[in-house]
Amino acid sequence: MIERWSEPGLGEHIVESLQLEIEDDGEFFRIQKEITELDSYLKKYGMKVSLSSGRNEKYTFKLDIAVDRLKRDAGKKRDYGSAKKVSDIFLYSNSHKSTEAAEYAGVQLRTYQRRVKKYKEENRWNEENTSFF
Repeated sequence: MIERWSEPGLGEHIVESLQLEIEDDGEFFRIQKEITELDSYLKKYGMKVSLSSGRNEKYTFKLDIAVDRLKRDAGKKRDYGSAKKVSDIFLYSNSHKSTEAAEYAGVQLRTYQRRVKKYKEENRWNEENTSFF
C-alpha cells in the first residue's frame, strides 16, 4: 500500500511497504546485506530502501522515495566567490595580474572582469569600498 506524506524542510515522500516471509536468519542477513548495498547506490537519487524484522517471522521491505530529489537540478550554478572586500581585491589587483586577482577573489576570470567593470562604472572600484566583492 502506497503511503504519501510531506513535511516542511523534508519535502514530499512516497513510501511503499511489503511484507516478506523469509525461511531462515541466514537468508534474511544475505538479503539485508544486498539491500544495504542497493541503498548506498540509491541514496544520492533521493531513494531509501530497507529491510527490517517484525513480529511472527514477518519482515518488512520498505521503499521511500523523496519526490523533491527526483528533479535534475540542472542549470547554471552561481559563483558567489569568497567573502573578500572590494578594497582588499583592489589593493591586490594593483600588484598582480587579473588571473591572480580573480583567484584571490575566489571567482572565475570572466566573473572578476565583469564585477570590476561594474564597480568602475559606478565609481566604486577604489580602496574605500568596504562592501563584499
